[in-house]
Amino acid sequence: MDRELKDIIKEAKRDSLESKMKAARHYENTEQYKDAFHWYLDAAEEGQLDAQVKVGDYYLEGKGVKQDYSKAYTWYMKAYSSNNVEAIAKLAFLYKEGLGVEKDLNEAFDLYNKAVNEGNTEAKYNLGVMYRKGLVVEKDDEKAYLYFKEAAEEGNVRAKVNLGFCLANGVGCNVDVGMAITLYKEAAEEGNALALFNLGMCYKEGFGVEQNVVKAMECFENAGSKGHGKSLNVLGEIYETEAGYRKNIGFAMDCYKRAIDNGYLESSIRLAEIFFEKNENKKAMECLNNAIENINVQFALGKFYYEGKYIEQNFAKALKLFSEAAKNNHAESQYYMGIAYLEGNGLEKDEDRAVECLKIAAENNCVEAIMLLANVYEEKGQNECVDLLKKAAELNNSYAMYKLGYYYSKGKFAEQNSDEAIKWYKKSAELNNYQAQCNLALCYLNGKGIEKNLGFGIYWLERAVENGSVTAMFNLGKCYEDGVGVEENHYFALKNYLRGASNGSVEAKLAVARLYKNEYKDYEQALYWLNDLIKEDKDEAYIELADIYISGQGIEVNENMAESFIGRVKNKENSNYSLVYNKIKKYKEDKASI
Repeated sequence: MDRELKDIIKEAKRDSLESKMKAARHYENTEQYKDAFHWYLDAAEEGQLDAQVKVGDYYLEGKGVKQDYSKAYTWYMKAYSSNNVEAIAKLAFLYKEGLGVEKDLNEAFDLYNKAVNEGNTEAKYNLGVMYRKGLVVEKDDEKAYLYFKEAAEEGNVRAKVNLGFCLANGVGCNVDVGMAITLYKEAAEEGNALALFNLGMCYKEGFGVEQNVVKAMECFENAGSKGHGKSLNVLGEIYETEAGYRKNIGFAMDCYKRAIDNGYLESSIRLAEIFFEKNENKKAMECLNNAIENINVQFALGKFYYEGKYIEQNFAKALKLFSEAAKNNHAESQYYMGIAYLEGNGLEKDEDRAVECLKIAAENNCVEAIMLLANVYEEKGQNECVDLLKKAAELNNSYAMYKLGYYYSKGKFAEQNSDEAIKWYKKSAELNNYQAQCNLALCYLNGKGIEKNLGFGIYWLERAVENGSVTAMFNLGKCYEDGVGVEENHYFALKNYLRGASNGSVEAKLAVARLYKNEYKDYEQALYWLNDLIKEDKDEAYIELADIYISGQGIEVNENMAESFIGRVKNKENSNYSLVYNKIKKYKEDKASI
């Protein structure tokens, strides 16, 4: 002990309040929390307000003394009775979390407002959180943003992180990714684990910064060293899935284990899967059972049982786990319960119970449940499916957006509205839904519900083709064949038709056969595709085959085969039917007159 500290302790023992606070701060700065608590408590009992708040903090965090929320509340109340601003904010926190006192969000909100009026920065941050989450007050992202901004400008690290999130995602403000990255970096430099995690995700995904997996890994490792389990989980995923020299299953497993040790029990799921994949089923089950109090782990194990993945299928065990997780509002578990009631897996089919489960899951924003429930209502012909699709669309589900566009374009379950149809097609198309891209393209090409624009039509057809739309492949081929929106080019037409035909498009197969027959005179290829279409029972295929056999195109004339195919045509009003039928009739007449 140096001489200065000896003097401070000596004065403190003589009941010098100032020296007691100096001694407490010294021990706190040197992380000797037990001694720090001793002197803070001594000063607090003499009425020193800052010391009373500190004693409350130590009881709250279990630092230098056994954790005791009730005692934390008692000491904060002592300081609050003298109108200490910091104590007001601390009490608000206890009421918000229900620590040492019955949870009371209204009281927490009132106390935070009182502390904010006194200029407390931490209270500003917490009010931002309450407005962001809609706790007691109506959710208000703009107010949340403003509180975070004010607290961040006053140096609150957590406010900087939340402000960064708002700016990165346009929550209550305009998007400013650059400023978000700056705030994350500032908070990360101050050692905030969540800021390090967010910054790591930006480097990992190349969001606002140049993609750099090495920097991302450094951020995750740094955050993990501060106890941020989710960062260690993501780090494990990188080691597990990253191609090249970084891939290391052993390192991945170590990261998952560290994440679990830091309380991120969800890592047990992936760790267990690795054990399952290594045929170490006993270790996998131990891993899951050790974390089974976590609802996400309950759900994961239930899903393994339900689907028979890794372990023998067992609906009873699956439903027991889903039911346990569902008690804690686990949306995906409610969703699977709904599926089980619909399909009668492990229990009696019961559509009413299924709908009940799906509704609960939908209320908790489970998109899969929302979409399945919408489908149930659609099959019943009920308009409620539209409201559900809108909810799924708000959660960024591109298929829901496409379906809304389709309903509005057809006047199905909603009044026909071209503007609404185009709006939803556009939203869905921009999220890479190929069905919406194809429909939007056709709207532009035909001027349906929107001003005709061949360029935009071709653009969206090409996007849809890139995303695997078979219908778009056929339509883009047709555009090239007819010179619509592009220069006429039968080579590109055939190329797109072939892509569609190879992916099962009947229309594309017919177009391929027609081009080979009429344009390229490649009757062998034409016959190949037409014979492939026989199983589709298409009139057009029968007519084309009859024409080939009666005309002797690439093969000997065979009137019997021609008559057989033309006889299979169902729609005798087809103009091509009449042409080929008359061709066969004339051939037979000419043959008879010889």
